[in-house]
Amino acid sequence: MASRLFIISVGTSLISKVNELIAEKNCSGVSSRLPVRENDWLNNITQYVWSLNTCLNNINNKLPSLSAELSSLFKDSSYPQPTAADTFLLLHTATTMGEVCADRLAFLLQTKLANQVKVCCYKVPGLSEAQSNEFYSQGLPNLLAKLQQEISQAQKNEQEVILVPTGGYKAIIPYFVIMGLLYDCPCLYVYEDSDLVATLPPLPLHADLARWSSLEAVVETLSGKAKNEAEHFYIYQNLKPILQLLLQEENTSLKPSPLCQVLQEKVTAERRRSELEFRTHFSPLLDYLVKRERENRDDSLKQYFLRLAAIGPHIWKGDRVPEMADHALLHHADIFHLAERILLPIFYFYETKRDGKPFLAPEELFVLLGALHLHDCGHVVGKVDLENSGQHELLPTEIRDHHHVLGYLRLTEPDKHGGTGKWIHEALKDNTPTACKARGDNFWPT
Repeated sequence: MASRLFIISVGTSLISKVNELIAEKNCSGVSSRLPVRENDWLNNITQYVWSLNTCLNNINNKLPSLSAELSSLFKDSSYPQPTAADTFLLLHTATTMGEVCADRLAFLLQTKLANQVKVCCYKVPGLSEAQSNEFYSQGLPNLLAKLQQEISQAQKNEQEVILVPTGGYKAIIPYFVIMGLLYDCPCLYVYEDSDLVATLPPLPLHADLARWSSLEAVVETLSGKAKNEAEHFYIYQNLKPILQLLLQEENTSLKPSPLCQVLQEKVTAERRRSELEFRTHFSPLLDYLVKRERENRDDSLKQYFLRLAAIGPHIWKGDRVPEMADHALLHHADIFHLAERILLPIFYFYETKRDGKPFLAPEELFVLLGALHLHDCGHVVGKVDLENSGQHELLPTEIRDHHHVLGYLRLTEPDKHGGTGKWIHEALKDNTPTACKARGDNFWPT
């Protein structure tokens, strides 16, 4: 299993659980309960840390039930259990109790998994008492900034990220869930003493393009402006509740917050995609391009098709007869959806009513989906060479009538039709999966 990054919010339930064990006389050498107020810990931290350590050294067999954070990780065996290969980031409040609990949780994780397991503790600046203004003005924005930084870096390193917002203030849970939605990360959550670890999957909910369009220019206008000046701007006052999340103060000036930056990235990416790109990148049929033999998985065909889908916008350039290319793009998206509506019920029937095997082999499905993706690319060819030299400008009706032949020309004459075909041609040939190369050198146009 590949290494995973668990980002865990830390509360003080460890202290509460240890107090229950002390009350039940299950902590040898410790008879007095640990305090649950921050000021009490500040006044006698050495004694209380000693008492906490004494209890923890004798109750390792109760590990999953020692805290909310550990319950989320180890209580439900149906979810892949953490291993020594995983990395753990413990985000705790800027309090003594939060820091002590995070440090002891790191100790317990290393005790259970291995001393060399990587566990990091991070104090979120400003995330102290939930009643303070600093908690909302600094703590939550700093939490978002840290989540964005760690998730982005882990995903760049192709590391799976799992968010665990069980510990700490309930006010932070929505922020973990939002980042999970935006970055496609699952969240694990245990409600109090429940034995069920709830997995909150990253539902297909993303930035509201229409709503963002109404805020984008406002954010750009206010960026770099002094906050005390912005307070006198009518639009800022009118949108203040949401702008406080999208803008943060730095050196007296406003700048986009980490949440705002994530939204900008997502909106920019989605604005530039055609419906066809959404269809081809996220089709449920792509799961059937993966070869599965016992424990082995070969997803080279799927990755190759995703490569083809990624360069899709370049395919629709060429000589670019706009009305023809636009027609073909919409037609492609419709026909891809139609393929899903037809094929998925057939796959369902074969797997549930017949022998349990998929309706099509991965290679067969790859050829079909590839043909669907490319079959109308001839619509972007606006002129053809004549035998006696010269070129013929094609009418829209001629393009539509002969687009299959024109598609062949688009793929086999990469230097022509706008020149983008050469880049497409080489990019595809250089990444041909082994399964397709085995069919012979003539399988791909040369």
